[in-house]
Amino acid sequence: MGSPRGTSSRIPRRASTLALTTVLALSAAACSEPRVLVVGLDGTNWAILDPLIDAGFTPNIGRLVREGASADLDCVPAHPASACFCPPVWTSIATGVNFARHRISGFDTPSTKRGVRAIWNVAAERGVIVTTASWRGTWPPEPGIEFVFTEPGLDAAAEQVFDVWQAIQHAGRSLDHPLASPPDLLEILGILPAAGVVEPSWAIFGRDRIAMESLLRLAEQRAIVEAQEEFWERRADLTMVLLHGPDKVAHVRWGMLQQTMYGPIDEAALLAGAAEWTGPILEPAPIGWGTIAGPYLEIDAWLGRLLSIRSYDYVLFVSDHGMTRNPDPGIPGHHNVASKEAHRGILSLHGPGVRATRLGPVSVLDVAPTLAYVLGLPIGEDLPGRVLSEAFDADWLLLRPVDANTIPSWSPTNP
Repeated sequence: MGSPRGTSSRIPRRASTLALTTVLALSAAACSEPRVLVVGLDGTNWAILDPLIDAGFTPNIGRLVREGASADLDCVPAHPASACFCPPVWTSIATGVNFARHRISGFDTPSTKRGVRAIWNVAAERGVIVTTASWRGTWPPEPGIEFVFTEPGLDAAAEQVFDVWQAIQHAGRSLDHPLASPPDLLEILGILPAAGVVEPSWAIFGRDRIAMESLLRLAEQRAIVEAQEEFWERRADLTMVLLHGPDKVAHVRWGMLQQTMYGPIDEAALLAGAAEWTGPILEPAPIGWGTIAGPYLEIDAWLGRLLSIRSYDYVLFVSDHGMTRNPDPGIPGHHNVASKEAHRGILSLHGPGVRATRLGPVSVLDVAPTLAYVLGLPIGEDLPGRVLSEAFDADWLLLRPVDANTIPSWSPTNP
């Protein structure tokens, strides 16, 4: 069913250090600031993640969660009329405002329709190196962001690198706008042109695997560049990646864990699926869907590799919603406004000054202000959310008050 090999062993490596060095060297002012990694886990809740952590199946995620502050994340404030719909929630995570202000309503809504600036815009304007991968609402790439891997770009690459089964979600967009920023970023990293053995992959897994492999290669090349201290000084850094596999597998496999609406979660079945995992699954459906545990183990293995290549001061895990049983047996996994059990996703923050604690429920609108705080960015006074001060040690807050760096708005021209 699977292979213990990492994704990188299947994607030929043709990264050009010189080309990437040129891109990085064009960046302007330098300063010594934190590196922040945000990993979006689509459709994740603690009912799934906690048992995997406790059983030791996700050691990299588990260490960061145990040593940091975590909470249930209430997604309803993003769009009360459709509480668990992915695009509005992910955009609220990035902007700190609800759908009425940001206006990203669907999977294909372009970034040009967003009514406010996202944290990556605010960060880039202040000299932070920003990387986004597969984040909702980032196509077409926006000016000023160093590295952007859009969903259409990752889908197009997956279709070339893998023998993809199931329709590509963003097919047909490739001729409209650049699929990455810089436009040849996937070529610079050697992801494209595709070469070598073409192996099967579910389209969603293909997108995730290209995103994860791209970030690994980017990290490797940046580590080389940053070692050349004669021209490079550390800058603040924000990397945000959204991985969709957990949500999609849960849709088709949730019946394995929850037989009826409001019934208990079968943790034994979850852990049995984890024990069966031997590596990324390379088979058509239904085998290729794997088990609900599979994407988490694949992501955890990737995260371990990434953190061994490049250190991050803060790591944030976040999800847009959870999952529950669908009364329609055709698609067992379910999340919408009527599924109150799915209204809560996860949040976990690890880094300097962060306490090891489980917090009470927090709002999806609190993520962006908290990210701004750890990055040292000004916080918009009109953001409805707040910095999660209870996640930090008292001594840390005394030295770094959460209200010490504010501006009236991130988007002062927003109507």
